[in-house]
Amino acid sequence: MSDITWIQAFQMLLQMFRTMLSDNTELSDEKINELANAFMNALPTMMKIRLQAA
Repeated sequence: MSDITWIQAFQMLLQMFRTMLSDNTELSDEKINELANAFMNALPTMMKIRLQAA
């Protein structure tokens, strides 16, 4: 089995962050999505392009 790519690792970390927020806070799914989107929007352009292409 090959190693995962950095994009796969990043996606896994973001999903784990969403799950942690959902399980351990009183935040609504809508607010969690807003936070995740704000984080994604704060990424450097090149990283966003690579993640969107995946």
